[in-house]
Amino acid sequence: MACLDTPFLIDLLNGTDAAAETMTDLDDQGTRHAVSPVTAAELWIGANLGSVQEFRRTEELLESLLWLEITRSCARRAGRIQAELIESGSELGFNDCLIAATAIEHGEPLVTGASDFERVPDLRIRTY
Repeated sequence: MACLDTPFLIDLLNGTDAAAETMTDLDDQGTRHAVSPVTAAELWIGANLGSVQEFRRTEELLESLLWLEITRSCARRAGRIQAELIESGSELGFNDCLIAATAIEHGEPLVTGASDFERVPDLRIRTY
């Protein structure tokens, strides 16, 4: 399984070749696709600001994914990630900390194009 991040899913919805190729690779490997509820909420922001067609495409995509639960341990880890990054002088938005923590706690790599996640300890990243 792999946790799919917001920029990756936006690129997938927009038909970006690199995202489509990565999704094909994941499918060929038999990898199940998952999403954090935070990522879904971020996608719905854009969907609600877009056209009816964009909203429908977003809904269809999100319905096709497994949803990873945000547990107490996810919240605890997200707080620790945020605190450690602040202490080191390197900040990451809290939504991203929660997405990263959810992927870590569920033992899944995060598929993303955002290099910001490289600062998160214990997070396995698959870039595209």
